[in-house]
Amino acid sequence: MHGLIHNLTVVEQLADNGENSGKYEVVAGGRRFAALQRLAKQKKVPKTFAVPCLVVDPATATETSLAENTIRVAMHPADQFIAFHDLVVQTGLGIDDVAARFGVSPLFVRQRLKLANVAPRFIKAYRAEEIRLDQLEALAITDDQQAQEKVWDSLRHDWERSPHNLRFFTHRKTRQRFRDENCSWRVFRLFERLCTT
Repeated sequence: MHGLIHNLTVVEQLADNGENSGKYEVVAGGRRFAALQRLAKQKKVPKTFAVPCLVVDPATATETSLAENTIRVAMHPADQFIAFHDLVVQTGLGIDDVAARFGVSPLFVRQRLKLANVAPRFIKAYRAEEIRLDQLEALAITDDQQAQEKVWDSLRHDWERSPHNLRFFTHRKTRQRFRDENCSWRVFRLFERLCTT
């Protein structure tokens, strides 16, 4: 584990009598704190794990929190898809482990992994804002990158490339491939049910 890269920013809480209580409230780094709590609950870090904290006075706490959440430049979602994929495939981390390390839900990680399986040209197009996230999600209903590309290329106009159309034709192309490969009807029906749920 790489530990905590950025410190938490905290403000000391006051007791009822107005004196310092010895307890602190996290004002910046809430997701990092939640991830640490999850790791402690899973017994992957001890409850006494030393967490670096920057203590700020209450007057600057709001400004510090706002600065952290608005000034930073977020990672592009496409880079996140690839990074999650690399963590799972190359390092062998489980989905729950990745979720805990980054303070997100396992469902969020699964969705990002699915998006990482689209053809590389679509990830490149997404970075360049030539394809929308909802279109990418529609293509991701199959891991068959060849089918994704055939569907995209067959729909030549922007108005044809709605998520609904992409999902429909991708599903249809994948069904056709199953039929062409003489798959058993039972396997085909199972696949069809999985795609529509």
